[in-house]
Amino acid sequence: MKKIMSIIREYPAAAALCVAADALVTIRFTRLSAASDPTAMTYFIALYGAFMGVLIFSAGLARASAKAEEKAAQKRRERRRNAIYAMREREFYNIRTNP
Repeated sequence: MKKIMSIIREYPAAAALCVAADALVTIRFTRLSAASDPTAMTYFIALYGAFMGVLIFSAGLARASAKAEEKAAQKRRERRRNAIYAMREREFYNIRTNP
């Protein structure tokens, strides 16, 4: 439950979509279960689990994408920093060898 709540806090749009789909499924299968159909409740439970699974899966993909993007940005910063260090080193070397 903690995992689901943290996903809902981090990705409110995905959670809202899941809740809307869940509401539609609930309305649809509540009518069927009112007729005391045990199969309808089985479908309801299965679909509810599927919606929660989709929510967790989409949140996991979004998190992995964000981590990959942050890693790429970190590499760009590191390359830029290394290029600046190399440029400063070349300038220093040129000053010392060509007075």
